[in-house]
Amino acid sequence: MEHFDWTLGFWAPYTNFLIFITLAVVFFRKPLSAMAKKRREDYLSAFKEAVEAKKLAESRLRELELRLAGLDNEIQTIKNNAELEANREAEKIIDSANKLAEHLKSEASRIVETEISNAKSMLKKEILAQVQKSVEVKLKSEFSEDQQRLYVDKHLPDINQLSLRV
Repeated sequence: MEHFDWTLGFWAPYTNFLIFITLAVVFFRKPLSAMAKKRREDYLSAFKEAVEAKKLAESRLRELELRLAGLDNEIQTIKNNAELEANREAEKIIDSANKLAEHLKSEASRIVETEISNAKSMLKKEILAQVQKSVEVKLKSEFSEDQQRLYVDKHLPDINQLSLRV
């Protein structure tokens, strides 16, 4: 150890290290503190955003749970309303069908009455025509032409009135 220089050998590295640390602190303190401050602010803002997102998610979860709980009631209400509407519609259809059936019955009755009336009228005309033919035949066979003319002239207005009534 004779040739060991205490100044350069022992104290020089420590002195260089202290100078380096001092220069590093002087030059890098502001940028490092600004970087640390910015990083802390970023972390705090991210933490606040996360807390707000958590609160929003929890409130949304509560809202969805309430809605889900009420969903069974809502489904039952919709079913009940649909059933009531279906019953009303069925009643309307039945009422409409009954009205149509009544209308068809009355229309059929009217048609039947008209047909019966027409048939009666035609029967009366046919009966009168046959009676007239049979009277003509009988008159021709029983009366002479002069007697027939007198009889026809006498009873023609009565026959015409009968024809007009039919």
